[in-house]
Amino acid sequence: MLALIVADDLTGALDSAVMFAARGMRCCVLRHPEALVSADLSDIDVCAVSTGSREGGRNQARDAIAAVLAALEPPFPDYIFKKVDSRLKGHVGLEARLLAEGTGRTCLLVSPAIPEMGRFVTDGYLTGTGVIGPISVASRVAETEMPLAIPEAKSDTDLVHCVGLARSETTLFVGARGLAAALARHLKPHGKAPSEIRLPRPALFVIGSRDPITEAQVERLCSKLDVGFLIAENGRVPAGAEPGSDLTIAKMTSGNAAVAAELAGGLFADGISALIETTQPATLLACGGETANALLERLGVERLDVLDEILPGVPLASAVLRGKTTRIITKSGGFGDADTLLRLASSVESLEDISTAAESEP
Repeated sequence: MLALIVADDLTGALDSAVMFAARGMRCCVLRHPEALVSADLSDIDVCAVSTGSREGGRNQARDAIAAVLAALEPPFPDYIFKKVDSRLKGHVGLEARLLAEGTGRTCLLVSPAIPEMGRFVTDGYLTGTGVIGPISVASRVAETEMPLAIPEAKSDTDLVHCVGLARSETTLFVGARGLAAALARHLKPHGKAPSEIRLPRPALFVIGSRDPITEAQVERLCSKLDVGFLIAENGRVPAGAEPGSDLTIAKMTSGNAAVAAELAGGLFADGISALIETTQPATLLACGGETANALLERLGVERLDVLDEILPGVPLASAVLRGKTTRIITKSGGFGDADTLLRLASSVESLEDISTAAESEP
């Protein structure tokens, strides 16, 4: 294995691993550290593992990194990458220090910049799109006394340059999607030729996120295409619900009576997993990180093989659901423009012609 990525959530693991898959490397994502023990990685170039520790406490973060280290055996991969939130949320310094110490890395190269999204690092501060005020990168990794490099990152070229100067055997790479893309480009400069991705039918789009961006995407899709639509009020999937023939949207909504988000999310994951068991979609899209993780947990999926990036920031993977190979798409709730879901729908077999016509309408 050439590289190991340790991410603090599932969408981050996928978002970083797909940068390597898009350049032709063989990649997989494991949903939790314990899966490293039994995973067959003999044919894998890059493995990403999710610790699920971003929203938990410090003890959970310590335990999660300890579980990763316990599952690893020397010699370690040539490159170790600590995937962090691009706005440096979570236990960035603690997890980076523990991972560096456990893998024999003696310095950190830190950059949460994603230039393609308008997010940069200048004079040691993270700025740009979605960043309310400048964030001191050093302050978020202050727990480590190791030598620290925080390069200027105003472009993708800046990131590729700083990766090329680092010594892999002594450096822990700490960053977001931008740094992962730079490392992937460094390892495989020429990449692979882009190809059109077609998704097998039937497809099920599961919308657990209530982000306004996703709400607009669903509204746009449903206004342009005649698709099956299931409403799960407070997470409750209607009894006897049946998906449409080619594409079904299953969306969690708020009900008249308030329900705790955790309870609603659990009910939604239970109902959707039962629906998947009986209908076995060939393509499954999960919108919202918590939705994706809860759903895959109930379906018994520990490993996803990452195939490509179907849209920027939207990874496409493959997993075995009850003995059937299924295409898995994950999308964060706050990602994309109003046409993102419509574009994804246009990749589903038999929906291409009608979707193309719909997109041409005002």
